[in-house]
Amino acid sequence: MNTELLKEKAEMLEEYFSVHIDSSANLSRLPVILDQYTPDMDRVPEFLLCLGNDVSYAITICTIISTIRAY
Repeated sequence: MNTELLKEKAEMLEEYFSVHIDSSANLSRLPVILDQYTPDMDRVPEFLLCLGNDVSYAITICTIISTIRAY
């Protein structure tokens, strides 16, 4: 996984998606999408892999679309 990329894009992920990546590239907070809903925690590692390896950060709109697909 590209941890340096996650650290580099942490501010944007926090601002646009409320996904908090700390300075060690650890996921420390996910957004509350629906009240009373807890996401499948077994899928979180796959989500992080997608953020680090599959999301195109070249253009902001492409970033938003590919990040939403990773959810």
